[in-house]
Amino acid sequence: MSDFAKITRTTTLTLRHYDKIGLLYPASRGENKYRYYTIKQLALCNTIRVLQKLGVSLSEINEIKDRRTPELAVEILLRQIQELDTKTEKLNQARRLLHTMLKSITAGIDADTQTIYIQPLSAEQIVLGELNDYSGGRADYDALFDFYQAMYRKCSASEYDLQYPVWGIYSAERTRLEIP
Repeated sequence: MSDFAKITRTTTLTLRHYDKIGLLYPASRGENKYRYYTIKQLALCNTIRVLQKLGVSLSEINEIKDRRTPELAVEILLRQIQELDTKTEKLNQARRLLHTMLKSITAGIDADTQTIYIQPLSAEQIVLGELNDYSGGRADYDALFDFYQAMYRKCSASEYDLQYPVWGIYSAERTRLEIP
């Protein structure tokens, strides 16, 4: 068995587990209780390992092996593609969030806090919530939380990326600015 494990780049422990769950039985057992596999089982073992690396569960692999229908294999593989697409989208959202946070932090490090600049920015989609005075305190957090909840109820999370940055819009009177 150790030779077969080496050839398939797996371990004897893994092969024993496959045997125990009925996924890959040894072709025979010697008087010494060793498990022996044939060259034909090499393809099955390699297929199992590839499917595992793609995230297919051992029970699903066993089902494919037992039923051996192309339709079942297609169904399971399409499900794996969907799961990977979902994970990829979540990772992409996390990546965008990290870039946004990095940009905000580096901009803050270099910010001139003594001067106010008015500058044109590229167009972005914005979502406006309820009017709130944002006076500082728990009410501000509750209002922001309510806004997020309302947005998730109204639309799918993929339509609006409700992550940082969250900004407030203040009137000129509130900020005590004199804008000519």
